[in-house]
Amino acid sequence: MKWLVLRPRRGLNSSEKVELDHLLQANPPLALGHQLKEWFHEIVKQGDLEALDAWSLEASRSGLKQFHSIARSFRQDYEAIKLALTSPWSTGQCEGQICRVKLIERMGYGRAKPDLLRQRILHRCAA
Repeated sequence: MKWLVLRPRRGLNSSEKVELDHLLQANPPLALGHQLKEWFHEIVKQGDLEALDAWSLEASRSGLKQFHSIARSFRQDYEAIKLALTSPWSTGQCEGQICRVKLIERMGYGRAKPDLLRQRILHRCAA
């Protein structure tokens, strides 16, 4: 059932939507959390900072501990979030490469010396 709540509503078929509606009607706090999640997905998709402010306020007032915590974190990192929503630039490619290098490094832990690690990383980039 968890996947039903976490997936975007637009990605569900009609029977899954009916099942989700029954689940949300039976549990009002879950329904509120689902509504906040869906709203947040739209905010990120649209890059709407004004809506993010409204969402943050609503999340703080929701009475749901997890959303209150997220809203507080957003207020602390507001400038970074603002840039992430409005800037056309992304560090996704760099983050992906860093993650890949760390994985290669972990796979060779205790056996791989820097020269072997360098070879593995460069070989992957050339391929």
